[in-house]
Amino acid sequence: MPDHHDHDSNSTHTTRRGFLGLTSRALAVATGAAALPTVCFSPAYAADPDELPTVPLAERGSLVMPRFISRPQWRARSPKRRSTRIYPARGGVAVHHLGPKRFAASKHSFCPAQVRGIQNTHMDDRGWDDIAYTYLVCVHGYVFEGRGVGIRTAANGTNDGNDRYYAVCGLVGGGSAYDPITDQLIQGFRNAIAHLRSVGNAGTSITGHKTFMATECPGKLSAYLSAMRPG
Repeated sequence: MPDHHDHDSNSTHTTRRGFLGLTSRALAVATGAAALPTVCFSPAYAADPDELPTVPLAERGSLVMPRFISRPQWRARSPKRRSTRIYPARGGVAVHHLGPKRFAASKHSFCPAQVRGIQNTHMDDRGWDDIAYTYLVCVHGYVFEGRGVGIRTAANGTNDGNDRYYAVCGLVGGGSAYDPITDQLIQGFRNAIAHLRSVGNAGTSITGHKTFMATECPGKLSAYLSAMRPG
């Protein structure tokens, strides 16, 4: 059902697929997988992570988030539009993963291209306003700015979920063979959630995407929700 509040669709996940419309061509990542015929990553933006300095969020609030990569740093496209119709104090943060296939990059240098590929899929294939998530976290512990603080997400699958919860997605996936859940990944989630509480007025709830609809998401991250709680 289309969400007329921010013009994004709430048909975000199919029941078993578990990730937000990320097509098979977007899975040509640096995990040893062969390149697919069509990929939605732009080689022109294949930046080395050493060229992506982490930046404190002093301009956005009192809490400094380590290993933060802003939209300009990962070369995000401009959103079609934004909605500030979100009331996260009534909810909190919903955790996501990227579905039934392994996704994590072996080297952080490929993570910015992965995030751009997700944005391209969401905007071009799904017709959404922007990348659906508030933040994205890689296994190397970096937090990528998605829609950002104070912007309504399109990730949680229902109007109520998008109204009350931010969405933070781990750049991991898999089935019986799942990407490693690294300490850096979980710390990245803690940093993102702490920042959303400090600056984004997020409530204390941390839940999985499957709270809002029938999906396997967030996969094996479901077992780590309590570990993501900021100290």
